[in-house]
Amino acid sequence: MSREAEERLLRRFLESSTGFEIPDDRWRFLAPRFLDRLEGRGFADAEAYVDYLRGDPRGRAEVEELFTLLTVRKTSFFRNQASFDALAQEVIPRLAKGRSSLSVWSAGCSTGEEPYSIAIVLESLLAATDTRYFVLATDIVKEALERARRGTYPQEALVGIPPEYRAFVEQGGGQLRMNPTLRTRIDFEEHNLVHDAIPRPAEGSWDIIFCRNVFIYFSQDQISAVLRRFHRALSPGGALFLGHAEVFPGLESHFEVVFWGDSYYYRKREDPRVAPLRAARPPISSSASEVTRALPRPAPKPVPPLPDPATRSLRRPMTTTRRRRRLSESGRWGRLSASSSGDTPTRAFRREETASRPFDLVVQAESQTKSGDLEGAARTLRAAIHRAPRWARARVALAQLHRRRGRLDEAIAELERATEVEPLRTEAHVVLGEVRASRGNLADAETSLRRALYLDPRRLDARYLLAGVLRDRGAPERACRELRNVLRSLRSDEVERCTLPEGYDVSTLERRCEADVGDMGGSLADSGIWQAPPD
Repeated sequence: MSREAEERLLRRFLESSTGFEIPDDRWRFLAPRFLDRLEGRGFADAEAYVDYLRGDPRGRAEVEELFTLLTVRKTSFFRNQASFDALAQEVIPRLAKGRSSLSVWSAGCSTGEEPYSIAIVLESLLAATDTRYFVLATDIVKEALERARRGTYPQEALVGIPPEYRAFVEQGGGQLRMNPTLRTRIDFEEHNLVHDAIPRPAEGSWDIIFCRNVFIYFSQDQISAVLRRFHRALSPGGALFLGHAEVFPGLESHFEVVFWGDSYYYRKREDPRVAPLRAARPPISSSASEVTRALPRPAPKPVPPLPDPATRSLRRPMTTTRRRRRLSESGRWGRLSASSSGDTPTRAFRREETASRPFDLVVQAESQTKSGDLEGAARTLRAAIHRAPRWARARVALAQLHRRRGRLDEAIAELERATEVEPLRTEAHVVLGEVRASRGNLADAETSLRRALYLDPRRLDARYLLAGVLRDRGAPERACRELRNVLRSLRSDEVERCTLPEGYDVSTLERRCEADVGDMGGSLADSGIWQAPPD
C-alpha cells in the first residue's frame, strides 16, 4: 500500500469516527505525524492500524489519543475578553431579569478554561441574587474532559484571568485550582456535535450557547445543520457566541447580530418574521465619546478628490473605497425578498425596472456612475434595493453615490440600514466608518472601523483609516500602534490576502505608515514607546 493510500485510509477512518471533515491544509500537517505514530507502535501498515482501532478493546484508548491530536485547540481563561464583557454587561443582566434560573452550554469546551470563565462571570453577577445557574460543558475528547473536571491548571494560566475575578481561584504549589462552588455548577460530559442529539437542560431551553473555534473541522453542510439545531435549542432572546473569526452570513433570518464593544454575538429573535433591531450599544467608557456625540454637527462639506498616493498622509483626510469583489450569484438571489422593505418605489425608477436581477442592476449602476450619470445610477440602485431590501451591497453603492455628491447624512443613513440588514458585511462597516470620519463623528467612526476589523482583520484600509481617526481624537500612541499593525501585516506572508487602501501598493503604504509614525513622534518598534513630537 502506497503512503498516499495509507493516508487516505486513515483520514477516512478519522472522519467517519468523528463526523468531522478534516481540512486539506490541516491534514497535510497531521498525516506524517499519524503515520509515524503507527510505525512507532509496530503496525505494518495503515490497514492493520485501522483494524486495531476498530476491533481491539485497547484500540479505543488509542482512538482517544488520535482525537486529542486531531482536535487540539489553543485555549485559555477569558480568551477573547470582549466576548465575556458582552456576557457580563449585556447578556446575563438581560436574561436574568425576573428569572429563577439560567442554563448555559459550552460546546467544544476542551480542557475547561471556557466553561470555568463563564461560571466565574455568572457567579460574580448572580451569587447575591435568587437566580440559579447551570453550565453544561461538552467535548469529544475524554482526556480533555478529565482534566477539566479536575479543575487544576498551571500557575501561568492566572495571566488570562482579570484581577477582579481572581478571588474565584485558589493558588498554591505552582498551580491554580478552581473554586469548589464553580466545580459544582458545571457538568462535563462527552458529546459529538455531529453524531449526538443536542442535550437539553432540565428546565426549558438553553439561554446561552458558546461554540467558539469548533467549526474548523466541519463541512459547510455540517455547520449549517449544527447552527439550525442550536437555534431550536435556544430560548427566545437567547445568546449564541461563536469564534472571533467564524462569520456565517445567512443567520440573520433567525438571529440578530448584537455588537457589544469589540465583540458581537447572535441573539435569537423572539419572532423571525420581525425585521432586525438596531444593535445594542455598550456603555461608552470614554467621556470624550459622549462629548463628541453631544456636539452640533457641521454642515456637510463636499468631499475633496483623493490626493496622489505618494503624497497622501495622515495629515489629510484619509479615505478608502470599497473592496473590489466578485460576489457569487449562487443562492443569493433566491433568498432575497422585497416584502419587508421600508423603501417605497417611485415612478422614476419603476420605468427603469426590468426583469434584471438585483446584481445586474448594481452592475448597471456602476456603468452609469462611470459615465457620469449619477442620478440615473441612484435610480437604478433604488430599484435594486426595492427588489432585494435585505442585500447590503446595493445600499453601500447608493451610500457611496450620496457621499460623492456631498450628501453625507443620507450616506450615513443608508449605511446604517446596510449594517442592520447584513450586520456581517464588512464592507458596509468600513464605508460607514469612512463617511462618519468625513462627517466629523469620530467616536462612531472608530466604532464602525473596529467592527469591520473584528469581522476581517485583514482589512488594512480600515486599520489605516482607524489610525487617522485615533490621531484626530488625540490618541497618537494608539494611532501609532495601529500603524505598526499595518506594517506587520504588510511584511507578513498574509499580505496577499489583505485589502489595501485604494491607490496604494504594498511599498507605498509601507512608506506612508513609517512617515506617519514619525510625524506623530512614535516608534516603529512594537515596544509601545511614544513621545510627543517636538514643537
